[in-house]
Amino acid sequence: MKNKSRYCKKCSKQFKSSMQKRICYDCWRAEKKTRREERAKKKLERKLNSKKWLNKEKRRVTGECDNLWKKAVIAYYGDKCVICGNVKINIHHIIGRRNKNVRWYIPNGCPLCAGDHTFLKDSAHQNPLKFRQKMIELRGEAWEKDLIEKGNQAWDKDIYKIKNYLLNGLK
Repeated sequence: MKNKSRYCKKCSKQFKSSMQKRICYDCWRAEKKTRREERAKKKLERKLNSKKWLNKEKRRVTGECDNLWKKAVIAYYGDKCVICGNVKINIHHIIGRRNKNVRWYIPNGCPLCAGDHTFLKDSAHQNPLKFRQKMIELRGEAWEKDLIEKGNQAWDKDIYKIKNYLLNGLK
């Protein structure tokens, strides 16, 4: 069988082919490339909508929010222990981290040294009621009411909104 001259269905360019091709090599390559790109796009779309990827992304952003919250609390209250003035500090949640409404709320944080945070007899973790009384003395009853009110609200679960709030808190 001889090479016959044919015309491409896509670009109308003349080409020689020994096979029953209806399109030229250039159009065939372009078609193949677009099919490959479409498959890659669908694969990425499936990945972005998968629960595994979404959970991984949520954990990543949650970790970023935790770090931003620590920096925001230090920027807001200073880098010394609120009780004794020590420079080596930990950041304490007044209302626990499980309550997502106030987990990243800046007034819910308090810079404390390791002793006042966990190790001493009257520390925040050893004697939470006494610690709460100290915080009310330092920050006032309006602060506590605001914190309790915020903690009892429904959480909207938008972690990106929280991240923006924390970034604005650092400015």
